[in-house]
Amino acid sequence: MRIEWATHWELREISDDNDAVVWVDLARADAIWQLDNLYIPAGAPDHRPKHEKFESWLIKATERVEMAHVAVSEGNSLSFTNGRHRFAWMRDHSAQAVPFTIWKGQARRLAKLVGTSLKVCEVKSPAG
Repeated sequence: MRIEWATHWELREISDDNDAVVWVDLARADAIWQLDNLYIPAGAPDHRPKHEKFESWLIKATERVEMAHVAVSEGNSLSFTNGRHRFAWMRDHSAQAVPFTIWKGQARRLAKLVGTSLKVCEVKSPAG
């Protein structure tokens, strides 16, 4: 299943000159997210309800999925402002690449740490 993405500013029809989109290698991004205290381990049972809710929405969705918004913290850990459950769901469904929005001042740093040339996100079908 191919995931179609949108930025928060596209979904809300607002302009945002402060953020950029960076496509990242999911496995590498997950590795640096593990340094953050809000990390969600693969298959974490206490997060299952949010993942099931997202999956139910995704199966029926007629709109694009909102990109997660991130920051790179000191020590090069990944920190989510919005979207950590969507990201964890993508990881748990074998995505190889996802796009993030990030403050333009950190975009180059994120791309250097975990960026990818892959610009498509495909996951194992949630319906089976």
